[in-house]
Amino acid sequence: MYGFGDSLTDVTNSNSAFPDKFQRSEMDPYDVTFPMHAADRYTDGKMFIDFLAFGVRMRPNYAILRSTARDFTYGSNFAASGGSARPVKVWNTGDKFSTPFSLDVQQQWFQSLYDKKLTVSLTWKIVPEVVKAIEEHIEKMLAVVEFTPLGFPTMLMPLAKEILIQNQPPLGCMPAMLTVHGGSHATYDEVDALRQKYPAAKLYYADVYGVYKDMLKKPAQYNVTAPLQASCGAGGKYNFNKDVWCGESGVVEGKFVNLTSTHSADPAGVLSLDDIHTSNMVNKATAFLKGKHIFPEDSLKCSPDFTFWDIMM
Repeated sequence: MYGFGDSLTDVTNSNSAFPDKFQRSEMDPYDVTFPMHAADRYTDGKMFIDFLAFGVRMRPNYAILRSTARDFTYGSNFAASGGSARPVKVWNTGDKFSTPFSLDVQQQWFQSLYDKKLTVSLTWKIVPEVVKAIEEHIEKMLAVVEFTPLGFPTMLMPLAKEILIQNQPPLGCMPAMLTVHGGSHATYDEVDALRQKYPAAKLYYADVYGVYKDMLKKPAQYNVTAPLQASCGAGGKYNFNKDVWCGESGVVEGKFVNLTSTHSADPAGVLSLDDIHTSNMVNKATAFLKGKHIFPEDSLKCSPDFTFWDIMM
């Protein structure tokens, strides 16, 4: 299993490369339910890909920049917080830090959230570029290459035969976006086109957006008590203040708050841990291993082992 993407999939790559820039993920309440101490993930427990890894093969999905990832027997994780689909031509190491680990770099490793300067109209204009970049990445994964195992003859085979393409939750409903800025089928159409182009490959489409939207519409069915609030935050309608982020301490509305060790709301009852990252509860609900919200329907033939899903160590 190999993971690519941004902070919703990153299991410690960015922190390994830039510990000073991503130090928030090294503080409580990140990862307080798994592995019971801060572990560089931007959630309160497991990531979506962690649940997949534990459910499918009972092994962690290790970050490529950690020494534990050097054994590729069980796959690796190449995702980086802030990583973009489009190639990064210039990146900033100063106060306005931007990660250099875009999808093309992650692809090279195999061979880090939004830009406030972009208006809504400009954002829509880059969507085709983003979709195209993801499509090109998938095509590279499906490309046939020469492979020569030690002691065996050279074989021709694709880099990947099965790919799960996961869309994003409705980021406009996250506390940060709701505070700062007051379900498209297009991506699936691209997946369908790739499926026709590569009939021998198994391409699955995971609708995280649909699951999250369902949770917003019917929160009681998921035991969600505050669907639009952040669990770790302070101030405002959505429990978010841009001056003091989760993992930091400071003054909000005239009061000192410490967001390095406490939750402001029950993490099991909210959809977002902090400003923009989904909670452990959401990540588990969107694990898709039983085939729900996977397209084509019933295409993912999987009998997951749930024994270690909620392991605390």
